[in-house]
Amino acid sequence: MPTRSNPQPLLSERILWAGSLFGFLIAGFTGALYRWKLLSGSPEILSPTHIRHAHSHLMFFSWVIPALFLLIKAEVERITRKAWPSWTNWVIFATVLLGFLTYPPFLLHGYGPASFGTLRLPLAPIFSSWNILAWYLFIALYLRVTWTVTRSLSLRLLDLAMFFLVLSSLGAWGRLVLVRLQVQDPFWTSLMVHTFLVLFTDGWLIFALLALLIADLPTPGPTVRWGTWMLAVGLPFSVLLSLPHTVLPQALLIPAAVGGALVAIGVALMAWPAWASATPWRVPLAFLLVKAVMELGYTIPPVARWALYNGFRIPYLHILLLGFGTLGIFTAVQRRWGVAWSPGLPALRVGILILLLALIPLTGIWPKTLGGRWTQVLALWSDLLVVAIALWIWARIVVSPSPIRSEPPGPPAL
Repeated sequence: MPTRSNPQPLLSERILWAGSLFGFLIAGFTGALYRWKLLSGSPEILSPTHIRHAHSHLMFFSWVIPALFLLIKAEVERITRKAWPSWTNWVIFATVLLGFLTYPPFLLHGYGPASFGTLRLPLAPIFSSWNILAWYLFIALYLRVTWTVTRSLSLRLLDLAMFFLVLSSLGAWGRLVLVRLQVQDPFWTSLMVHTFLVLFTDGWLIFALLALLIADLPTPGPTVRWGTWMLAVGLPFSVLLSLPHTVLPQALLIPAAVGGALVAIGVALMAWPAWASATPWRVPLAFLLVKAVMELGYTIPPVARWALYNGFRIPYLHILLLGFGTLGIFTAVQRRWGVAWSPGLPALRVGILILLLALIPLTGIWPKTLGGRWTQVLALWSDLLVVAIALWIWARIVVSPSPIRSEPPGPPAL
């Protein structure tokens, strides 16, 4: 690793990790607040829609983005033996901070403007735009550090992750343009929203985490390469698959199904070989494979309509973002900086599994005779369980005197 003149700078990697984990903690609490709001039927102090927007944007902006940026920075340094600019950590910090700045306006106003006397400002979209600009700056730094480096498979996956992060941001910009122009067409508004959501989760998140996983493998194998290109080619078309069937033109049904099938098979081809080699990664990989099976089902129109009718969209997103995304981030952090940076990971795995199982009674497959208020109470308490575990982990990281380990460990023992 490059020698640093200041091994523990003012804005250290540990501080950034604690900051992004705090973003996950508040996002989780906001999810529990959303459950409580639905359960209590309290006066309209906060809109459930606004709470949901605040929850999802904080999860993306202050958790997934800075945590993965931090891991990518460390992985690129390990691969290339080249140092990033000294102010890179401040760019990552900006994503954490700007993510938190979007939280109050999303919570109070959603995408709408906040009023200051006669002045009305759409604060949430403004801060979101600044956050995206910070993404671009980190991507520019990534390209600067890796531009002359020979591309390993892991670096190629990181290249694709950066590419799809930029593409996903076009959906966010497009949504802002439509709001500015007061365009209400359901196809275009849905297309912009799902362009951001699908390319961010299935593109940026999956490629980035699998790049970190594959860096731990001695020989990834040819199926990983085949799966990579199937996923990359299918992703733009799979955006159409996520659109409501009521707004998707009939002529686009086949491209949507083909794109979804390519994504599902590509993900499976990338994840399955790693299952046998990367033991610490098996839990997040299991959730990724479940996501692939669900997406393959969505390519069949009757199955997709059945899943939509029975409310499987929320479990699907939580399987991807919590089961694979969050547990994958924690696994990667533990692989690179040790248990001191992710204490309580086994407890978090159990908590997230309980949360995902608690979503099943909220779907249409649960017998109505066995339903009732208890299903919402169970979902609320499962959310709070994960929040409590995350709070304990965060507190341990903040108060622990363990020093930073700058050199990540070698490949796992097989």
